[in-house]
Amino acid sequence: MPIDRAIAWGARPPEMVPPSAPLGTVHLDPELQGTGNGALPWPWPPRRALLALALAARTVAGGLLPDQLTRWGRAHGLWAEDAAAAVETALAEALANAVVHGCLGLPGMAAFQPDPQAYFDAVDAGLADDRLARRPVFLVVRRCVRLTVVHVADRGAGFRPAVSGLAVSGLALTGSGVAGAVSGRGLALIRGLTRRMRLSDGGRRISLSFLRVEREP
Repeated sequence: MPIDRAIAWGARPPEMVPPSAPLGTVHLDPELQGTGNGALPWPWPPRRALLALALAARTVAGGLLPDQLTRWGRAHGLWAEDAAAAVETALAEALANAVVHGCLGLPGMAAFQPDPQAYFDAVDAGLADDRLARRPVFLVVRRCVRLTVVHVADRGAGFRPAVSGLAVSGLALTGSGVAGAVSGRGLALIRGLTRRMRLSDGGRRISLSFLRVEREP
């Protein structure tokens, strides 16, 4: 989807991750309480996580989270100052995919041609539906040697590796997801902005790796 519309829907969330938030911060979105949607596909809170967020799709769709996360990570030396734009763009795309394809179960914009406005209308309708808008998106940040790894996961239908398209971590991917949800272009963009990209859990989790700042002892 176009980056300028990536996650531009929904009420603006508060600053959940200010730059001053300490390493080890864990946040469970109040929107998830009482929905039965809070369970992660791994133990919660995750062990050795630098940051762990469990958020409703509607909260993520407010659109401020990529900027907040980028500034927080920069403050803690998790990525370099000059990498901020790439980190923010990659996070925005990954979070948008989790919301639109994972939580709302919508196909990519290509499926709505020749009327792209129908795509945005479908997203708006999905976020107006409490059952869909309160589905969870999980974000976990960890260290791995010289890399900072950001995992973004949802509990959607995922998508299948295919035999043509974009090569990612030894897999070739095409638009075979939820009714052709993933076009591959967003994944290609993310791959170009990260040190490494890995898909797991049937396409429900994407792991983005960024080179960490080497600080003076």
